Amino acid sequence: MEVWIERGFLTAALLALAVYDFRTRRLPNWITFPLWGSGLLVRGLEGHLASALWGTMIGFLPFFVLFALGAMGAGDVKLLAGLGAWLGPGGLLTALAWASILFFLVLLLQGELFRALANIAKGIYHLLLSRVYPGTVPSLPRSRKIPFGVYLSLGALVALWMEGGLQL
Repeated sequence: MEVWIERGFLTAALLALAVYDFRTRRLPNWITFPLWGSGLLVRGLEGHLASALWGTMIGFLPFFVLFALGAMGAGDVKLLAGLGAWLGPGGLLTALAWASILFFLVLLLQGELFRALANIAKGIYHLLLSRVYPGTVPSLPRSRKIPFGVYLSLGALVALWMEGGLQL
C-alpha cells in the first residue's frame, strides 16, 4: 500500500479520535479496534508483522496495568495498542513522548501543572499504601477525566508526519 494512503487513513482516524475524545471523554471501540486490526493487517502484508506485534504489546501490556489500577481509561489502552501496530515500537515511543510533551505544555499554559503533578504524587502514594495496608486506606475521590486520547492522537500525528513514522 502507498505510504500516503496509509498516512491519510491514520490521520483521519486519529483526528476523529481526538475530536471524539475531546467532546465525550471516550474513545469508541468502532474506531480503536479497526485501527488496531488494520495496523496488524497492513503492516503484516508489508512484511512488518513482528514489529506490529511488538508495538501492540508495548502499547497494550504496560498500559493495561495502569487501566487495571484505575489510572487510565480502556480506550486509551486500545488506542495505544493500535498505534503500536501501525507505528511499531520506536514510532509508538516517539508518539508517547510527543503526547506527554503536549499534555504537560497544555497543563503548564492552563496553570494546572503543579496541581496535576501533586495529584499524581498523591495517587501513587495512595496506591502504594493501599497495597501495603489493604482495606485500611480510604479511597481517593475520582478526579475529573482527562481526554488523554487527544494528546495520544496528536502525538502520533507528530510522530507520523514529522518523524516519518511509517518507515519501519
